[in-house]
Amino acid sequence: MTAFGKNRDQEIKALKEKIAYYERLLAKTRKAQEIASENEEKFHALFQNSNDAILIMEGDQFIECNPKAELLLGRPYNEIIGMTLQQLSAAKSKDVRRRLLNLLASAFEGEPQNFEWVLAKKDGFPIDTEISLNLMTIRNQPYLQVTIRDISRRKKAENELQEKNLQYETLFHNTLVGMWRMEFDHPIPITLKPEEIAKEIVFTGYISDCNDVLAQMYGLPSRNLMIGKKMSDISTDLDESIRRLTSMVRNNFKMDILDNEEKDVNGNIKSFRNSFFGYIRNGHLLWMWGLQLDLTEQKVLEKQFMQSQKMEAIGMLAGGIAHDFNNLLTVINGYSDLILNKLSIDNPIYKNVAAIRKAGVRAANLTNQLLAFSRKQILQPKVVMVNEIVEKMVQMIDRLIGDNIEVQTRLASDLGQVKVDPVKVEQIIMNLAINARDAMPNGGKLFIATSNASIDKKYARTHPGARTGKYVRLEVTDTGVGIDKETMEHIFEPFFTTKDKARNTGLGLATIYGIVKQSNGYIDVVSQPGEGTTFAIYFPRVDDVIDIEVDIPASKYGDQLKGEETILLVEDAENVRQVIRESLEVYGYHILEAGDGEEALQVATLYNKAIHLVLTDVIMPRMDGYTFVKKLMPIRPEVKVLFMSGYTNETVVREGIVEPGIQFIQKPFNLVELARHIRTILDRN
Repeated sequence: MTAFGKNRDQEIKALKEKIAYYERLLAKTRKAQEIASENEEKFHALFQNSNDAILIMEGDQFIECNPKAELLLGRPYNEIIGMTLQQLSAAKSKDVRRRLLNLLASAFEGEPQNFEWVLAKKDGFPIDTEISLNLMTIRNQPYLQVTIRDISRRKKAENELQEKNLQYETLFHNTLVGMWRMEFDHPIPITLKPEEIAKEIVFTGYISDCNDVLAQMYGLPSRNLMIGKKMSDISTDLDESIRRLTSMVRNNFKMDILDNEEKDVNGNIKSFRNSFFGYIRNGHLLWMWGLQLDLTEQKVLEKQFMQSQKMEAIGMLAGGIAHDFNNLLTVINGYSDLILNKLSIDNPIYKNVAAIRKAGVRAANLTNQLLAFSRKQILQPKVVMVNEIVEKMVQMIDRLIGDNIEVQTRLASDLGQVKVDPVKVEQIIMNLAINARDAMPNGGKLFIATSNASIDKKYARTHPGARTGKYVRLEVTDTGVGIDKETMEHIFEPFFTTKDKARNTGLGLATIYGIVKQSNGYIDVVSQPGEGTTFAIYFPRVDDVIDIEVDIPASKYGDQLKGEETILLVEDAENVRQVIRESLEVYGYHILEAGDGEEALQVATLYNKAIHLVLTDVIMPRMDGYTFVKKLMPIRPEVKVLFMSGYTNETVVREGIVEPGIQFIQKPFNLVELARHIRTILDRN
C-alpha cells in the first residue's frame, strides 16, 4: 500500500473516532437536558402546589409568587409583583424598615433568616406570619426565596392560652381530643426493670377517668362505659403495648408522640396518635395521663390526596409526551401516505411502507389514550340520557364478553340528563365491561345500573376530587376476583396493568379516569379480593334541552376531495408544515405558508387574492392560532378556519370541549381525513 493510501486510512480512522466522540458528547448533552427539564418540572410543581406562600425577590422587590401567596396576601399576582416586604408590612415605621433591610442584607450575604412578622392584606387586615429568607443563585444572579407561613391560628391560640385560665372540667370534657387518666391496682416501683414495669402497667392499669371523646374513638357512646376498663382489655396487641410502654419507661416515663393502630369494639381499624406520661412519687409510678387523637379520617385523606397529586403529575407528563409524539406521527404517517399513493401494490417496498403506516396508526391510538388520561383530548358533549347509551351498548357487550357471563341492567326510570360526549361514555362502558370479563375468567354476572345521586359535603370531604351537587350515577359491578389494596392504588395510572403486557397497554382505566375528570365528573371504586368490583361514575346533572342529531349533507364532490382553493397553512413545526403542504398540493390546493400567527397575519394582509380557508395550529410561539384568527377576521371576514393540534388548549377548547362554531382536527390525522374535512368546510354554506 502506498504512503498516500496509508495516510488516507489514518485520516478516515481519525475522522471516525472524532465522530464517535461527538456522538457520545451529544448523548451526554441530551441526557443533561432531560435531567434539567425534569428538575424544572419538579420545582414548578413544588412551587405552585406548596401549602406555604413562596415568593422570589430580586433586590428588595418581588419578581415571582405562587398562588398561595395571592390567597394569603389577598392581592392578585400582578399587584404583588414589584412590591417590597415593607409595603406588605402592617407597621411601616423607620424602625420597621431598618430591621427589614438588616434582615434582607444578612440573607443576601448567605445567612438564612427566620422570623415572625405581621403583614397586612390589601384591605388592611393583619396576618401573623413566619417568614424565612434563603439565598439562591440562578445563573450567577442572587435572589431570595421568601417563604411565608400563616401562623395566625397559632398566635391566636397562644394569646388565648395566656389570657384564659380554663378550669379543668371544662377543658377535660369539652375538648375534641381524647383524654384519659390511668391508675393501677397498686403503686409500681420504678426500681423494677423497664419491661417488668411495662407489664405491670398493662395488666394492673385501668382507666380511672376519661372524656366522652376517647370513649367514642373506641365505638362506645359514653365515658362511663370506658371507665374501669383494664389496659389489657382494650389493647389489641399486648406484646406491642408492652414494647411501647417499655420505651416510655426508658424515656423517663414520657412518650411525646406515638402513632399506632388499634381496633374499636366493632372491629374497625383506627389510627391514633398518643402522647402520655407517668407521675412518679416516692419511687413509685402512681398514675398516667394521656392525650389521644383519632387520625383515621386524616390518614385516609392524606393517602387519597397524595394519590390525586400523583395522578395530576402523571397526567401533565402524559399530555406533554402525547403532544410531541402527535407532531412526529403527523410527519411519519403523512409521508407514509404520500409514498403509498405513489407506489403500486406490487412494488417491493410497498409492504415495508405499509408496515410503517400501520405502526404509526397504532402509535397514534396510544397517544390518543394518553391525551384522554391527561384530559387534553377533544370532547363533543351534548345533552343525553345515559339510559339510552347503556341500552345501545348492552347488545354489543353481550357479544363481547361471552356466554358464561350474564349481563343485567337496573336503569332508573326517572333518570336525569347529563351533558357528555356520548362516544366517550360508550368507551367507558366498553372498557369497564372488558375489565369485568377479564376479572371473571370462569364466568359470573355483570350489573350495569343508573340512578340519580347527590354528593354532599360529608362525602366530598372524604373523597378528594368529588364536588357537591346533583349527579347521574353509572355503576358497573362484576362478581369477579376483586382488586387488592396495593393494586387499587395504581389502577388509574397509565401503562399499569396486571394482565398480559404483550397484549394490554394498561391504558383502559387511565383513559376512563381522564374522560370522567374532563367531563367534570367523579369516579369511585369499591372492591375487595374475592368479592367483585364496583365502578361508580358520577356525571353532573343538567336541565338543558336534549340535543337532536341533524344529518349534514355530504359534500357535493362525494369521494372527490380535490379543489383549487387557496389555503393559508400556519404551523410552527417545519416538518409537519411540509408534509401537510405536499399532501394538500396533491389534491390541487394552492398553499400559502406561515410559521406562526404573526407571520400568517402578514401573509394574509399582503396577499391580494382570495384566501378560502385557514388551517392553523393552536399552540405556536409569538402568536397562537386563536389570537391570530381573532385578528384575521376583521381583515378577511369571509375566510373559513380549521384548527389543528397535538393536544387542546383552553384558549380554543375550554377544558377539552369544543366551543360552538369551532372546527378542530386532532393530530396525528390521516391526510385523506384532513382533505375530506377541508372539503366539507369549504362546501358548507
